[in-house]
Amino acid sequence: MIISQGAEARVYKTDFYGKPAIEKVRFQKKYRHPTLDAKILSRQINQEVRLIHRCLLNDIPVPCIYNIDKHEYKICMEYIEGDKVKDVLLKHNGENDIEGLLALKMAEVLAKMHDNGIIHGDLTTSNMIMNFGLGFVSKIPEDKAVDLYVFERAMISTFPSSAKLLSMFFESYTKMSKHSASVMNRLADVRLRGRKRDMTG
Repeated sequence: MIISQGAEARVYKTDFYGKPAIEKVRFQKKYRHPTLDAKILSRQINQEVRLIHRCLLNDIPVPCIYNIDKHEYKICMEYIEGDKVKDVLLKHNGENDIEGLLALKMAEVLAKMHDNGIIHGDLTTSNMIMNFGLGFVSKIPEDKAVDLYVFERAMISTFPSSAKLLSMFFESYTKMSKHSASVMNRLADVRLRGRKRDMTG
């Protein structure tokens, strides 16, 4: 059963020796030379697996990986019960206690990821922590700031009244991340560049 589909992969719900699981299958790109395509897909899978493993080593809550099939470009991993951040926010819109707790937990996990050099790469309320398909490892404040900026833009786009939640999120992130000062300084620059791009099209 297909759970979701993006530009890079389909995600199926399945089972792995009796355990509920999901299987992420990356698309082959027909416009690329087959040899090049195979190398790119293999590299993407390796990167994604390394990031998830790095999270697990640092007690960051991500699903366990059960199996990797590099020939079929598949990753089979633990199925996590629960709702996407987007769905929780839609369900509890305006409930300050729940929004505050959610902001705190999101900031806690992201601060821990960034402190361990893990950049999500596509941070939205729909795939916030679980999808590392565009992720990479970096200690550079600019990369962490871009991670935050992508999340901020996604929040504002999906939830126009999310200013209070974002304020709580950034306050918590600043307190929890060891390197937040340099990251937040870079975030101001990233926002400025984003505004300039919006004005110039």
